Amino acid sequence: MSIYKELFYERDESYNETQKYDKLLAMDHFRPEVEDELQHDVDNILRNELIYLKLAIDNSEDKKTKKKKKKKKEKKTKEKN
Repeated sequence: MSIYKELFYERDESYNETQKYDKLLAMDHFRPEVEDELQHDVDNILRNELIYLKLAIDNSEDKKTKKKKKKKKEKKTKEKN
């Protein structure tokens, strides 16, 4: 009964002869659920992107260290007798 008093008791519905639903009321009702679901999806997407970025950085660092580890062989010069 308190919900009725809060939402509809003092509401002027004279313009709403066809008794259509109130879009704002519906949006306010479902907004928290949609925001939570959207936040959850965005968090998952960002976590995946972070994982891919870390892997990309690790792979680029591995390539750089592999290049540094290679040493050039010194050419032996033949001594003339």
